Amino acid sequence: MTAGNKSGLAKLWEGLKAFQNKVAVGLSIAVLFVLYFTVFAVVAILARLLGKDLLHPDKPEPGTHWLKREPVQHTLQAFARQF
Repeated sequence: MTAGNKSGLAKLWEGLKAFQNKVAVGLSIAVLFVLYFTVFAVVAILARLLGKDLLHPDKPEPGTHWLKREPVQHTLQAFARQF
């Protein structure tokens, strides 16, 4: 069937598909918006109220931004088992 020979039902079906696509996009945006504000925002507010820092659990000592690290062994065996 060519584009110029479409019946009324075929045109209606194409229009319904386009409308359903727009509804699906809008609905997915709405669901993600609600999910974000019911899960992530609530957790962030609770963490802020409790004084927790979930992104940096191992904070460095006051006055420095460096973290303490154990010295690395520079041997052939250490290089062989990197992973």
